[in-house]
Amino acid sequence: MLKKLFDREAQFLYRLGKEHPQIPQLFAHFPENGEFYLVQEFVDGHDLTKEIISDSPKSEGEVLKLVKEILEVLAFVHQQNVIHQDIKLQNLMRDEKMRCSRIVQS
Repeated sequence: MLKKLFDREAQFLYRLGKEHPQIPQLFAHFPENGEFYLVQEFVDGHDLTKEIISDSPKSEGEVLKLVKEILEVLAFVHQQNVIHQDIKLQNLMRDEKMRCSRIVQS
């Protein structure tokens, strides 16, 4: 039962990663010793706790840009009839190369 659910989630992740640039591609998924593993594209950057929980306040423009980036990718995910079950700052990454926020699965 768990493997079936894991395989189903992995199929969604394969598809979403190929269809949206802010979602890392899934390269592989497999069970081993009763644990389930996802192998995703490496995001060269940091999670958003480093930006949100900091000593320096953000301008209105910076906040609007960040919220727009996050909402755009979440809207795409929801349009695919998928619900991200663990939205938190640690699952939102700032990709240094793409200069945008990307959503990852933990």
